[in-house]
Amino acid sequence: MPKSPPAPSRAVPGRRGEGPRPAKPVYGWARLRTFADIGLLALGVLYTLYLARPVLVPMLLALFLRMLFTPATRALRRYGVPYGVGAAAVVVGLSAVLGLGAYSLSSPLAAWVTKLPATATQIEHKIRDIRAPLAKVRRAVDAVDNLTSLGGGAASRAVVVSRPSLGAMLVTGTPKLVFNLVIVLALLYFLLASGDVFLNKLVHVLQHEADKRRAVHIARSMERQMVRYLVTKTVINGALGVVVAGATYAMGMPDPALWGFMVALLNYMPYLGAAVSAVVLGGVALVTFPDPGHALLVSGVFIALATVEGQLITPAVLGQRLALNPVVIFVAMVIWGWIWGVAGVLLAVPITVSAKIVCDHVSSLRHLGEFLGR
Repeated sequence: MPKSPPAPSRAVPGRRGEGPRPAKPVYGWARLRTFADIGLLALGVLYTLYLARPVLVPMLLALFLRMLFTPATRALRRYGVPYGVGAAAVVVGLSAVLGLGAYSLSSPLAAWVTKLPATATQIEHKIRDIRAPLAKVRRAVDAVDNLTSLGGGAASRAVVVSRPSLGAMLVTGTPKLVFNLVIVLALLYFLLASGDVFLNKLVHVLQHEADKRRAVHIARSMERQMVRYLVTKTVINGALGVVVAGATYAMGMPDPALWGFMVALLNYMPYLGAAVSAVVLGGVALVTFPDPGHALLVSGVFIALATVEGQLITPAVLGQRLALNPVVIFVAMVIWGWIWGVAGVLLAVPITVSAKIVCDHVSSLRHLGEFLGR
């Protein structure tokens, strides 16, 4: 008689012979560890950018200048001028302009730096009437401090930390500035003289014809938009500087060319540059004119010109495609200024514009480009 097959064994939890239970994935800890890794990576990148500041800042500045002057070297190339000769002409011309500007503005700048302490004292005297209502509050606070001071023995000594003067900082910083400028100009020459060598190498590395055409299209489009932004912004800043120089000359301000150059340079920093220029022009006007209303007129005229430029002219010329979110601009200036100082504040907007252009041309990053835009 055939035997019936054995009944299947039933494993009872907790008894011998039970198979291992599958472990449940801990999604919370895995996600937390992922965020921690991303945070450590971000901190490492920021620290590396900070340490590499002496190298990266001249390289980025030379790269942006290369984009700015690429149309000139290509135009010379169409007339048969080699890239090397065109690059040399651009660098020599730029050096001549910078040298002439530095020579022309060095005397008034040195004069203002020399009399800066006296100027600050005069400004303080001019605004003493504004500070008069606060004098009573200050005396009350001092009285409370005297009552609550600990001990009645010997008076405490005030420790004054001596700091180098502005003139000393300018003297010690000038050789470093000249050295960095030489590095930027040398790197600019090699970038302009190379022409399209790097793009040609990239096309040569790619295998498929469609990838080659796509790479060329993206590179040309990005370069065209970046050149448009840099050229337009430079022309607008230069025009604003000329207008401000003419306005300050008409209102009787001393050294109008110096203030026009200052406005043109600081206007690369949105919002912050205009604020600094308004404060400086107002302070110089307070020292120059006996009437405080004249100083307010100088600041008011500049604020009106900067408002027209920032709210009407620049958006109309650049269009909405390269318009950035004001919050993004402010955050970028804070971050890059924290990492690279004044150079970071000046380069914050070009870096952000470059990032937006790259995001607009890469399908997987277009959402980020929309976030960066206005």
